[in-house]
Amino acid sequence: MKTPEELLREFADNPAGLAEYAAQLQQQLAEAQAIIADLKREIFGAKADKLNKEQEEQLRQLLDDAQEQTQRTAPLSQEVLQDALAQERADQRQRAKERTRRHLPPVELEKQQVILEPEDKLCSTSGQERPRIGAEVTTEDDYVPAKLIIREIVRPK
Repeated sequence: MKTPEELLREFADNPAGLAEYAAQLQQQLAEAQAIIADLKREIFGAKADKLNKEQEEQLRQLLDDAQEQTQRTAPLSQEVLQDALAQERADQRQRAKERTRRHLPPVELEKQQVILEPEDKLCSTSGQERPRIGAEVTTEDDYVPAKLIIREIVRPK
């Protein structure tokens, strides 16, 4: 930056140059004030107003994607959508059946049945044997070295 004395010597005989120099200084001052205003807004402004360049780029990409989706052609007909939905529902039902289907052993295995009888078979008031009203059956696959068996546990009720 030039000192005031240097400026006086330079522009003593050139008033048009002085006016041009003053205009340049005013333009630089306006640019500096704009930068200061932006920085103040960034520092002291509302948090929602702050977007960095990366965020602005992401917003532009989202806008471009949204515009691209609106410009896509619609499906050929409503029937295509209905067929696709029906196929999806059928696939879901099939997957549900496969999940609930019980897989049986591939070969006939030896079966052992263990019956766990209740301790009090006799009625405490009449002394007669209590009737069997059902049974709860649990099937376990068990590995005995050198053979595989199926153990069925029956709990009479």
